[in-house]
Formats: sequence, C-alpha cells, structure tokens
Amino acid sequence: MVIYEVNLNVSHEIYDDYYKWLLEHIKAMLKLDGFKKAEIGLIKGEEDDGKKHIRVNYLVDSYNHLKQYLTHDAPAMRVEGLQKFGDKFSASRRIIVSPIVLESAVS
Repeated sequence: MVIYEVNLNVSHEIYDDYYKWLLEHIKAMLKLDGFKKAEIGLIKGEEDDGKKHIRVNYLVDSYNHLKQYLTHDAPAMRVEGLQKFGDKFSASRRIIVSPIVLESAVS
C-alpha cells in the first residue's frame, strides 16, 4: 500500500466552489486503477494566512499504480483545477510507502 498525500491551500474567496469541485475530482480519482480510498480533512489552526488548508490522503494499492497515475493521468487531472481556479489555490504532494497502522488495544 501507498499513501498519496495532497495538501491544498485554498483562498477563502473560492473555497466553497473549490470544495464542491474537489469532491467530484476525488470521485474521479477513485475510478483510477489502484486508487482504493480517499480521506479528506480541513487542517485547523492555519487560517490566519487568508486561506483554508485541506489534506487529501489517497490509499493506493501499489507504488506501480501510483507511478501509472503520475505518468499518464496526473497532468490532465491537475490542469482541470488550474483552468478553473487559476492561482487561487496551491498544492503540494507527498508519497508515503509501506504505511503501518497501529490501533489502540483499548475499546
């Protein structure tokens, strides 16, 4: 398994429209081969810069599936957001390989 983390910084003025678009974008991502799950969350405590910060974690079957996306699908998927929202948002990405999940023994 691989986690593909996308961190987004979105201007307050476009946030509502961007968030609606993002949910549809995530649904499209989950149709790609190997993309199994997505978690989305608003990062609190960093709103002082006039932006809202969102983190999306995609759970991907393998690094090869992610490489396939990055090579063949990512350019078109990224252009859509840039054409619609221009410089009103920014994105950074990280790849986390071999994630380990530990769970509490307390129920």
